[in-house]
Amino acid sequence: MVVRRGGARRALEAATVDPTPAYEVLHPKGRNAVRCLGPAFSTKLLYFAGAGAVRHPCAILDSRVATTLKKSCGWDSLGNGRWPTHTYGRYCTLLTRWAHE
Repeated sequence: MVVRRGGARRALEAATVDPTPAYEVLHPKGRNAVRCLGPAFSTKLLYFAGAGAVRHPCAILDSRVATTLKKSCGWDSLGNGRWPTHTYGRYCTLLTRWAHE
């Protein structure tokens, strides 16, 4: 599968506002839109699209983060592999709420 023309740009632009549609562009229907760009590397791409902005809504989610959350917080619902769009969106929302608290 290949990202439609301008798809990567749409994902990076969306990443500045809402992580859910940005992630969905890169993983439509749970599939990689860019070959070899799985969920972990996609979240890194979306995170770095924020160029260090404090209010950037995208966060990195990979197996190391998931494992750390499981060990330190008992949060085991993430697993450590392929994350559907709604899971990534909820994860980013939760992290934003934690940051504000």
